[in-house]
Order: sequence, then C-alpha cells, then structure tokens
Amino acid sequence: AAEAAMLLSRIAKRVCLVHQGKQMQIDPVYMSKLKTMGNIERYAGSRVLAFLHANWVSSVRIREERDGEIWNLPCDGAFVCLGGVPEKGQAALDEQGYILANETTATNLPGVFAVGDVRTKLLRGILTAAADGAVAAQQAERYIVENI
Repeated sequence: AAEAAMLLSRIAKRVCLVHQGKQMQIDPVYMSKLKTMGNIERYAGSRVLAFLHANWVSSVRIREERDGEIWNLPCDGAFVCLGGVPEKGQAALDEQGYILANETTATNLPGVFAVGDVRTKLLRGILTAAADGAVAAQQAERYIVENI
C-alpha cells in the first residue's frame, strides 16, 4: 500500500493512505520516503467501511479504531491494496521480504506457487494478481499431473 501510495503521489495532487494498524508493516526505507512526501496523508488505525459513489467514487467511509468515530473521506478514486507477509523459513524471499518466484509463479519449493503482491515482480495490483492466479492454476495442474 505504501509503495502504491508513493507511485500515485507522482500523478495525484493528494493521496490518502488508510491502514488498519497503528504502524504499517513496511520496510524502513519505504517508511522514511513516505514521511517525506508532502502530498500523502496517512490515516493510521482506521478501517474502510464503504465506498460511496454515484457514477464514480466520491468518498470513502472510514471508522477510526481507537474511538469508533465514523466519517467520510472525500476522494476522486480509490485503490485497494492488501498486504501479505509470507512465513519466513519456507519459500525463499528477496531483500524486501517478497517471495522469489519466476514467471511461471514457481518458488524454490516443489509444487508451491506464489501469486499476487507477495511475490517479487515489477507491477502490483489486482490485474497482475489475477494473471498470476491463472498462470499458477495451470502450473499447479501440470505439477499434479506430472508428480502425483
């Protein structure tokens, strides 16, 4: 989510980063960069309840976890980014903690495939995750047929 917010901040006047925990589970390098970007507003300890819209998103309904206050955050669009922390000691990880997987989504563990934003790749998001899922399904089927 932090990486996506920083990317969006290059083209948007204002980026609002809403995350549930009081602290984001991100690399310290990303956190220091995030703090220096003047057009990113962080809403820590908050949860998105709904996207309000007519023909397009006009605001996001937010609940603050600490006091339960509910309010609407006006916006022109919304991007949903869900984090994932792979279990250490299993699949090989890169320096940033992403699962190392090739273009067939295969990891260093036989029969284990990594898809979506937990794997090392250039672009992240729903479309690339869906494409990963299609590739992994095909590769998993092939693995089962050849090995089981």
